[in-house]
Amino acid sequence: MTNDSPYAVRLVEQRVPDTTETAWFAEHPALGGCNAVAKERADALAGLDRSRRAWLAVARDNGLEIPLPEETQQIVVIYLPKKRSAKARAAPQPQPEVVDVRIAEAEYA
Repeated sequence: MTNDSPYAVRLVEQRVPDTTETAWFAEHPALGGCNAVAKERADALAGLDRSRRAWLAVARDNGLEIPLPEETQQIVVIYLPKKRSAKARAAPQPQPEVVDVRIAEAEYA
């Protein structure tokens, strides 16, 4: 997947404790309601690409205001556990990471 979007991307990984299951939520915060959900990170980003194109097409077709893109391209990854046991609450939690979109783009090209 190539990310030709100038809009910032927020990725949230929701992990199920004690399993390898995850779900990815991807959104463009600047484009209200522009998001995608998938089991794989690459699929969430691909879905977000389709969602963004549709969002922008609808906005243009209806004469709606389109927010200006951010000057800095970035992907923010936030890890959220689905359910947290007492043991999980006591363990150190992963910190959000900011990844330059050009690096992430190379991973999914």
